[in-house]
Order: sequence, then structure tokens, then C-alpha cells
Amino acid sequence: MTATFGSWVVGHDPLDGNGGIYLNWNDYSANMKIAGCIFVALLVVLVLFLVKSIKQRYEASVVGLCLFFVSMFYITFSVIRFVHVEIGPLDNRMMSGVYIPLILIFGIGLDVVLRNAISKNIASLFFICLLAVIGSQSILSAVDYGANGRYWGSDVHQAQPLHQFVKNLDIKSQFMSNEPQMLFSVIEQSPIFNQYMNARVFPRPCTNRYFVWYAVSFLPDVKPTGGEIIYSDALGEVTQLADCTVLAPTFWP
Repeated sequence: MTATFGSWVVGHDPLDGNGGIYLNWNDYSANMKIAGCIFVALLVVLVLFLVKSIKQRYEASVVGLCLFFVSMFYITFSVIRFVHVEIGPLDNRMMSGVYIPLILIFGIGLDVVLRNAISKNIASLFFICLLAVIGSQSILSAVDYGANGRYWGSDVHQAQPLHQFVKNLDIKSQFMSNEPQMLFSVIEQSPIFNQYMNARVFPRPCTNRYFVWYAVSFLPDVKPTGGEIIYSDALGEVTQLADCTVLAPTFWP
């Protein structure tokens, strides 16, 4: 979560926008980590000032504190729902809900803390410069993503040797994978069963059955056995299980 906040301040995606949706602390740059820690520290300081100034600036302080508690409720819910239950990250998708409340907390908090026009003008100039930097980065990123794609739709992802090999296989085959969404972005053919769905009946006639096993996966267990590995590299491997007359559960004894 902290690193995600830092990426907002820096105005750039981790891993140059090619990191996918499942990220951890080490996937973020040092600048994002530092910016995120500073962001959270300043947020805590501003909230303390809002509590301290509640008698002098009642309306502003109450609004700022309400936004903070709404944000904390959302973050706590996200930790329980998305991290504890689904084992997911607090990335941009999950934290987008507190983006605007946090901006408003900073605006209200600085308005309460900064007492004279000079300090407020300096703070305004700083945020204008920050907005210009982030805005220019957003424009450059939009141009880059429009030209080269992004994440699993990027040219780099599509051009991986393993994916080029899979694209040359018979499209009438059944494809399985421990990362079915990733494989779908390459062949755009569904359904793609994972290893835990091996007993399901494929809904249409097929020729062969292939399993694309990715080396880095959130489903790292229950690899099929007994098939023939027909391609392998650092990204993963392609196993030909058999033709479709052989039942898939045969390879998960």
C-alpha cells in the first residue's frame, strides 16, 4: 500500500508498466518506496494537526477527519477482503478508492496547518509543479502504451518465444495453464482450464491437449505428469498431454 502511494507521488508505474497486477514491495523502485513512506508520514502528521485544530477550525477539521476515517475503513476492509481472504495486493486497483479522499485530506490539512499567505503560496507552487510532472508523465505513458501496448497486451509479452511457439499450435486443440488469464491474452481462445479443473469436460471437439506451465505463477502446484514437454525456456514450458481422446485426469493421478 505504501509503495502504491509512492507510485502516485512519483507519477510512474512500477516495473515500467510491465509488472502486471500482482506486485510486491520489491517490485517498486526506491523512489516510490521513499516517496510512499514520506507520504504516509505526512498524512499522519496532518491528521494529528486536524485533531489539534478541531476547536479553532471545527468545520474543516471535522471534514478532514471524516475523510481520513472513511479512508481507514476502506483500507482495513481491503486488507481483510483482498489481502487476507484473496491473497492479493493493495495495488492501484484496490487503493483507487482512497485517491480522492487522500488528496482532500492533504488540501484541508495544509490549509489548517499553514497559517499565512506566503506559506500557502509556496505549498501551492510545489503542488502545481508536482501536478505538471505527473501530468507530463501520464501523457508520455499514454503515448507509449498506445504504441506498444501494456502488461499482457504489450508487444514484449506477445513476442515472447514461448508465446510465439504456442501461437503456431493447432487452434482446434484444448489449452490448459496454471495462468489461464495470461495465456488467454496470447491465444484469445476460451475456455482455458487450470490444473484444478482437469476433470471438467471441454465443451467442443478438439485435436490435442496442451498445458502451458508458467515458471512464475500464483498456482504453482499440481503440475501435470506423464506428458511430453515440447518447448521450454525461462518463462515456462509447453507440455503435450495427449490427443483429446485421452481423458485429462489421466495426467493428474
